[in-house]
Amino acid sequence: MKDYQARGYLFEYEIWRFLKASGYVGVTTSKLRGRGADHQIDAYGTLSIPTPFVYPIRLICEAKCYTNPIELKHIRSFVGVMKDISENYFVGSNRLRNTPFRFTEAGCFFSSSSFTSDAQDYAWAHNIFLVSFNNIRIIEPVVKNIRDFVKNIPEERLDNMSRRRLLNRYKKIASKPLNINSNSYEKVSLAIGIIDGAYPISLIGHYGWLDILFENIPQTGDIVEITKTRRVDSELDTTIFLNMFGYEIGFSLPKLIAIKLIERIDKTMPGDKVFDVDMPVLIGHDSNTMRRFLKLEISLPDKAEFLKSLTKKPN
Repeated sequence: MKDYQARGYLFEYEIWRFLKASGYVGVTTSKLRGRGADHQIDAYGTLSIPTPFVYPIRLICEAKCYTNPIELKHIRSFVGVMKDISENYFVGSNRLRNTPFRFTEAGCFFSSSSFTSDAQDYAWAHNIFLVSFNNIRIIEPVVKNIRDFVKNIPEERLDNMSRRRLLNRYKKIASKPLNINSNSYEKVSLAIGIIDGAYPISLIGHYGWLDILFENIPQTGDIVEITKTRRVDSELDTTIFLNMFGYEIGFSLPKLIAIKLIERIDKTMPGDKVFDVDMPVLIGHDSNTMRRFLKLEISLPDKAEFLKSLTKKPN
């Protein structure tokens, strides 16, 4: 295999771990049958919180660990795969007619880098959701470790290495802490949210932030108030950071999606609410698990603190 393929396989494995921890069940990586061919899927799983009037939601993921932005050709290829899989239902097949074997397919493309503008346009037109980990510093050690791991494998050995052998070698180090910027795999936690009821995002923070969130859920109601702290704008995406009871969590949006949100943030007064994030969560374990939808109400910093920061004299 080539080095970029090896990086992709290992990044897929990390996405698999993130999704499994975020409330998707049966997450795996294997082939799914399409109408015209079988397709190797990087990661897929069924959402553990059912939605009325639709078949169980099956998230089908593509993952790329590139240095450069994801291009139109990558999204176009994934759209073809999604279309082929979603059309693999036949009236004459009793097995596929039963609801446990039919799904509402949702496609998501995970990337360690950004997405080009034309890739974003095409993904939006074909209902493919994009998740970039660009500018999320807590993920950088994971990506760096993947790249260093592949780089340290001699090219001639990598050419003849199977995917299974590559993953088995990687899993031995993936379970150990990373001594990079004091971050480690054990310190990364991810949850899936829906911003303004429209677009899915991956909320990422140090391990433990979800426990703190659960501890601060009001006894009456599901609304949790948190504060937006900062944002990082680039040509292709925008990363928003939030302060949640002392934990910083962040998420990235494609520029195509972020434009309206940026306009709203810039027009919002300090202390006022600027957007919502709905988040399906599982609280507890096994038979004591509780399924809930939390609403995170995101506000700008308080006006008094904001004005204080403006008048504060530099040292």
